[in-house]
Amino acid sequence: MNSFLNSADLARAIDGPRIAIPRASIQALGLEAAAFLQQASFLSSLKAEAGGWFDLPAEGEPDPEATNIFAELGSWQACLGIQRDALRKIRRKLCEMSLLEEKRAGVPARLHYRVNHDAYLRFLADCGQKIQNAENRKLDAEYPQTSLQGSRIQECGVSADYSRKIQESFKDINNTRSKARFDFVEALVSRGVDPIHAREWQAIRKKKRVTLTEEAVLLTEREAEKAGINLGDAIETCALRGWAGFKADWLTPNNERSSQTRSLVEDLTDTSWAQGGW
Repeated sequence: MNSFLNSADLARAIDGPRIAIPRASIQALGLEAAAFLQQASFLSSLKAEAGGWFDLPAEGEPDPEATNIFAELGSWQACLGIQRDALRKIRRKLCEMSLLEEKRAGVPARLHYRVNHDAYLRFLADCGQKIQNAENRKLDAEYPQTSLQGSRIQECGVSADYSRKIQESFKDINNTRSKARFDFVEALVSRGVDPIHAREWQAIRKKKRVTLTEEAVLLTEREAEKAGINLGDAIETCALRGWAGFKADWLTPNNERSSQTRSLVEDLTDTSWAQGGW
């Protein structure tokens, strides 16, 4: 009972004598159901001494000489404009969610309601958290990484010094993202490689399932220097020949290789020593 009274007092403080409908409740239930639940929560909190149970008819006019808020409201239709059929659907929905309880009491028997304030407050908290998470995801999508230093800083009136502090506090996170977002083609183009050749070589390496890392770019650049050519020529050669990698000794002319091979074969098979002429 103490738990109910505490939550009922809190609900009364939140709801007050007006209908202020939480945005989270509207998004989760729709306007009419959210309005009904908010009004029912307030009325239930007023009847805490009766266990939270109250009655308000579906239809009827307010009493001009009312002595209590229930007579002043008159009915659900009068205070919220909710028709009987819509009210029936709303009640069923809220009962299924364990936010609302119903019973018939009195003579003649009338339908009484009670809001489970503990469940109601948990419901509002959950809905509010979902909205906050959605807004955070939207902000992350609209203003990723360095956008804190741009237009959003000016729009919010946050100083440049503060933005730098934010960037510094997220330094590790941003470094991790930068590594994860390494652009293979951009790294090649920034070193003088033709963009077309860079993209073609990237496609070749992807097809052959070779890594697209900064280390691969640096190693290729070193091999190009050994071969006496620039990186752009090395990548163009790779693109033309379908090479996924590059080695300096791969550029040894074919005629030189064949000449070396023939010399070695001739040395091994030379039998002139066995012929005359000594």
